[in-house]
Amino acid sequence: MIRLMTMLAIVTNVALPALAQSPALDAFVGKNLQKLSEDEAATLSKMLGKKKEDPILKFFGPSPWHVWATTKAMPKRFLVFEGQRIFSIPGISSARIHVFDEAGKKLNEWAFSTGWRINLEGASFSYSDDLAAHLITIETSPVVLGRDVAKQYFAFDHGRLRFLRMEDAKGKILENDYAHPNHTLGIMPEAKSRADWIKLLESKKKVDVLSALTFLGGRHLDPPRENPREHLEKIEQAKLVKELRSDQRVGKMVRQHLRSDSKWIKEAAAIAANTLRNK
Repeated sequence: MIRLMTMLAIVTNVALPALAQSPALDAFVGKNLQKLSEDEAATLSKMLGKKKEDPILKFFGPSPWHVWATTKAMPKRFLVFEGQRIFSIPGISSARIHVFDEAGKKLNEWAFSTGWRINLEGASFSYSDDLAAHLITIETSPVVLGRDVAKQYFAFDHGRLRFLRMEDAKGKILENDYAHPNHTLGIMPEAKSRADWIKLLESKKKVDVLSALTFLGGRHLDPPRENPREHLEKIEQAKLVKELRSDQRVGKMVRQHLRSDSKWIKEAAAIAANTLRNK
């Protein structure tokens, strides 16, 4: 078939279409990455941009745990999940998620804490019909006075990663702590202004709404404050949150989400509603 296409191209002087490349990460999907051969491990490390000779990264950096492939989104994407369990007390556990296209080209990555005095236990990948997005569920457990955070949920949707929700061991929703960066879990939306946050709250996508409500309903500093310190939330972010919580349009949207048909959105909106200043 390929030979025939080549002959036709020569005769008609028409450019050949690009032949589909073998998915560079297909062979790793569903595989136990702790039991890779030396060559396989080297291939994956190279794709992730890891330097083999870096001893700090080897022993203390996150290592590959899973390779997942999207099942509903087009074009197809591969996600590599890296985890780092807690190795000192006090200290944090952490994760990094890389996104690749079918040819093995890296498109994006996110690195984040999975908890202060909290250990990283596992992660799984599925598709949520309710959220209309791929769902990443991260399992964690407290270590020596750590907070009871059992699950952390992220959504991967059209190239974006959203932090949606955190729960304790009983499945109760928890607020994220943005006031103290060492206790902050997950990532924040890319929103920078009041208009950006309103756009998320008014989005038709549940994952956008959840990410905004999670941020708005989290613990934040109440500016102005004296003697700002580096280990506290940035004053500019805290001021923006204070502005959002006082905004009538934001308040209206949050209260509308209290009537959502989504349990997660209703619970997140209830927490966010309690922080509003224009009740």
